[in-house]
Amino acid sequence: MYYTLSVMTDSFHALSVRSRRPLLIFAIVMSIVVACLLLILASRGPPEPTYKGLTMVQWVLAGPTPFQQEAIVILGTNNLQLLVRRLQHDPTKDRVFVLYSRLPARLQSVKFLQALCAKKFWKARYAEVVLHRLGPRAAPAVPELAELARGTGQPVASPALGVLHDIGEPGIPGLVAGMSNTNQSVRLTALFYLGKHRNFPAAWHAITNAFADPDPKVRDAADIASRTNDEAK
Repeated sequence: MYYTLSVMTDSFHALSVRSRRPLLIFAIVMSIVVACLLLILASRGPPEPTYKGLTMVQWVLAGPTPFQQEAIVILGTNNLQLLVRRLQHDPTKDRVFVLYSRLPARLQSVKFLQALCAKKFWKARYAEVVLHRLGPRAAPAVPELAELARGTGQPVASPALGVLHDIGEPGIPGLVAGMSNTNQSVRLTALFYLGKHRNFPAAWHAITNAFADPDPKVRDAADIASRTNDEAK
């Protein structure tokens, strides 16, 4: 009798597991589908600016042509706020990347999803290229770039400092703002660029102030910056 009951119990348990398996598979599939849909929706952004039928990214990738610099200057100066917003992209805080990282490994290897995940990262890099190419023409964006240099992590602040350097003298206040960042790497990067502008009083003042920085590496970098050949690029 006991044996019969035991067999019946085992059979019922096996049947119950088998009956739940399709529901479990369905739930997993639906979770993946929802994650993919959220990934696609989260990766959407504003329309890409165009000039003569080509987007900003296409002009950057076009290589040297008679119209490339003209296109980059026109697109860049007309979309400075968009470029700065794109430069703010931090992969470590990207919702799309977080969603992508939670997908099963097989789905992460799908090229379409990889491209979606990297979309904002590459837009940030192309924005950086355009801002560098603009040089002093990007000066109206100095206040926003200074805020990035002062208050963001290394993945965002360091590119902003590079752009500020290329702006030239109008970008020096932004480089000085980078010295207020709590991240050591950002302050070291700011000093590297400040050293190239050390003949300007604001840059020199920031460098000499860094002689008293509590971080010995920053103090060493300030010493190097104070002796940097300002002609070096």
